[in-house]
Amino acid sequence: MYDVLQIEILKGMQTEFVLMDALGKELKRISFNDKQHTENLSELKPGVYFIQSVSGTEKRSFVKM
Repeated sequence: MYDVLQIEILKGMQTEFVLMDALGKELKRISFNDKQHTENLSELKPGVYFIQSVSGTEKRSFVKM
């Protein structure tokens, strides 16, 4: 699947991430309470994106084709 992002964390607790474009512009906030979350990204154009935890401890990049 090309239009979904799966996020897994170690503990199931309230978690919030920020999805940003390659320039650092915030596109959306993603909140969930489980250990795993799937986010639909079909509205995003192909390109490089970043996802960062609101606490700032994790930042990852990904490419949507």
